[in-house]
Amino acid sequence: MACCIYDPYRYASGDENSQQRRLHAVRRKSSILQMWQSNVALLSSIVKDMPALEQFSERIANVKEKIFKRASAIYSYDPTSYVHVLNHGDCHFKNMMFKRTDGKLDDIMLLDFQLSVWGTPAIDLIYAMYNSVSINTREQHRDELINFYYEELIECLKKFGYLRKFPTLLEINLEMLKCGHLEFLLAATFVPFMCVDISEVIEMPKEGEGFEMDFADLDKMMDSFKQCFLTPVYVEYITKNLPKFAHKGLIDLE
Repeated sequence: MACCIYDPYRYASGDENSQQRRLHAVRRKSSILQMWQSNVALLSSIVKDMPALEQFSERIANVKEKIFKRASAIYSYDPTSYVHVLNHGDCHFKNMMFKRTDGKLDDIMLLDFQLSVWGTPAIDLIYAMYNSVSINTREQHRDELINFYYEELIECLKKFGYLRKFPTLLEINLEMLKCGHLEFLLAATFVPFMCVDISEVIEMPKEGEGFEMDFADLDKMMDSFKQCFLTPVYVEYITKNLPKFAHKGLIDLE
């Protein structure tokens, strides 16, 4: 997940303009975090009125702030991880180029490596499965996607002449479970907006104009976002998957 949209420390301090840019970046990062936390709180309030999910409402509310600290930890180097790889860090379809021959997909090339990070392979795997494939594809072919990633990883290690013990598919799956809080976070913050035409919820810019979210009125923004959480597609998705997250311990944090 591309959590660090802006790094507030990338601007050199000194002149007034760079200090203003730095301040703007800090404020924007804080606003984005507040928005995401509000999304988690919104999910908590919505499931409270759903008979099949009401039991999870309080647990979701309790994890509203902790889940982001956990996500940050997942994106940090952890020496206890079973496997370490160089992750792309922003692995969604807009950062991919596709090569086709006679309509058949031959190859995929990744672009934009600004958020690359050395760490658990669960970073790219989870992010890609929630941002590059449909809900149906993820749910029907999840194990196949993980296995495909694993096979490609092993082939790459062979080509690179890797001399140590190859990771196992079991270790990859253990990393997926270990980092599963990231899945719940994406389910609460990203998936709702993939279930609706976002232009129906937020006023989109005209062609050629940049897009900038207005964080001045967060309550108004949340009212708009609520429509995304109440779409039949998302309600069906969360009804099916929230119990799974709960049974894996992914909506609880100390």
